[in-house]
Amino acid sequence: MNDFGIMKKPIAMIVASMFSLSSVFAVAQTGEVPVVASSDDVVNQCEFSPAACDVMAGYDIADDKLNDVYQNIVGKIESNQFDGYLVAKDEIKTSLVVAQRAWLKYRDAHCDAYYTLFSGGTSKNIDRMICLTEMTEQRILVLQQLYL
Repeated sequence: MNDFGIMKKPIAMIVASMFSLSSVFAVAQTGEVPVVASSDDVVNQCEFSPAACDVMAGYDIADDKLNDVYQNIVGKIESNQFDGYLVAKDEIKTSLVVAQRAWLKYRDAHCDAYYTLFSGGTSKNIDRMICLTEMTEQRILVLQQLYL
């Protein structure tokens, strides 16, 4: 929440969505497939939009937390805290690594498609970062429910 008691993320999403609606029509008219944005594109937008900086900061927080949760799980596996599962710790770790790599590819592909959908608008880079953030936050919850 900001000083006015207003939640920043929903407002940023609403503003981003308003700009994104016009982008759908622009893509339909041009038929061009855009180049996917990087986080550097959002950082460059910070000069013009504090909302872009907030979105980037939100993603960084979620990404750091995902890495912490993942490392915590790996530590738990390596210290034999899954003995009651009747599965070798190497098998548990391998399945986690394979699943995480597949999830990262899926997340990136999904958010790339999301970016493409909204690529005609000025908020396309912010939209992609919101997608990455939301999916990363969801993955954190899934990993915590399964392993912690």
